[in-house]
Amino acid sequence: MASPTDTDDSTLLQRYASTGDQSAFAELANRYVDFVYAAALRQTGWNTANAADVTQAIFLVFARRAGTVDPKSLSVWLHRVSGYAAANARRADARRRRHEREAATQRSESTMEHDDFRRLERWKI
Repeated sequence: MASPTDTDDSTLLQRYASTGDQSAFAELANRYVDFVYAAALRQTGWNTANAADVTQAIFLVFARRAGTVDPKSLSVWLHRVSGYAAANARRADARRRRHEREAATQRSESTMEHDDFRRLERWKI
């Protein structure tokens, strides 16, 4: 029997898709993780934390949809999905930053209101 590293992508993909063979998936992931991470890194603006999250998300999607992936275009599929996942990560990051700015603004407004009340208290108004 051939070792997993001697097996082509098409065979590994078919084995994983049809039987859930984890060693086949692990071999495919090992073969493509650097490629996927590099694409994610470029597409997230060289943000290493986001690129790692995107890479993980891509392999989660791949695990769920392996049966629909054409083995002849696996690298193309992975690259295309990395674009979608990176765009989602950029949007989520922008939302998070917007919410943090809004929270900081609310906090500073709250502090100003508190200071105003203290000044009024001094004058017993």
